[in-house]
Amino acid sequence: MLKRSSLKQILLERAKKSRERFYLKTPADQLPLLVDDTEMPAVDVDNWTDQLSGMLYQRYPSLKKASDTSFKNYLVSLHNRLAAGTVQRRKQIRADIRANVRQLMEKREVFSAGNIPRQAAAMVSPQVKQILIGEEHNSQQVSFAVLDFIKEIQARDPKRPIIYFTEMLPRDSCVAATLLLMHVSGQDKNYYDIFSWLYHNGVGIKGLEIEEIWSEADILLQDAQGQLYPVPLWKSLSGIYLRNTAWLQTIQNYRKKYPEALFIIHAGAWHTGYIMPFSLANAFNPTETFVVHFIASRSALLDILSDNQVRAPVLAWKDKNLAHIAGFDVQITTGL
Repeated sequence: MLKRSSLKQILLERAKKSRERFYLKTPADQLPLLVDDTEMPAVDVDNWTDQLSGMLYQRYPSLKKASDTSFKNYLVSLHNRLAAGTVQRRKQIRADIRANVRQLMEKREVFSAGNIPRQAAAMVSPQVKQILIGEEHNSQQVSFAVLDFIKEIQARDPKRPIIYFTEMLPRDSCVAATLLLMHVSGQDKNYYDIFSWLYHNGVGIKGLEIEEIWSEADILLQDAQGQLYPVPLWKSLSGIYLRNTAWLQTIQNYRKKYPEALFIIHAGAWHTGYIMPFSLANAFNPTETFVVHFIASRSALLDILSDNQVRAPVLAWKDKNLAHIAGFDVQITTGL
């Protein structure tokens, strides 16, 4: 068994190698995404070790014997490794989209009249086992559209059991108690309407979020001018990676119990899109997966396609290859 001092040295060496590899070989325009290993105090280790230790220790047993400094170095190195790969991937994604603009234009399914949620739901084949709803947060219009879409999905096959998973509820929450609290307090009105309809229409509801992630811990990033600014750990790449990993474990455990149920997974679009880092969608069989995004404003894809006069509030592709390039099967923009 490794001694504490030996493990500390190993982790410190790993952090040093991460710094050398990603700082010396990373293009200047990508450096702001990397965390400076010298800024260790920016990571609130007490919050992470006390609250996230269970999940982290399960994945990385050696961290149980790590010192605070080693633990900080591990998290920062993890963030840097993820950031370096993500930046390159995002650049490639935009290049792929631009290279396939003609195909995206020619093979798109655009509809702007009639019942849009119903038309979007009609594109979901009976073989689909999980629908991932990615949203732009904090928009009442988006919440209305999400609920209308879910209603249409259930109406297409009323006898098929549905389990709804959501980022917006803690994984150990009691749904009935949560609904009562939301009703009395008047908070989270947008999500209350969704949860309430699901609950009263017999749809199982399961929270995904790991409450421990909502600590006050920050990571310091650098802007283009070299100035440091704090980013909550739950928004950092390492935070998103850990959250998505925990969510996926919950979903997979339920799939073992309910192999034929339709899973609706509702979260921010950063967690669901095919082109997003550590996407939940890419963990499933692509022929059994459908991604629909609801946004309130213009997306990067619409900006790229705007030169081709694409203004419709809905973009969709039946070609799965194009869906994986665009990041979704259907995107509904409520603000257009």
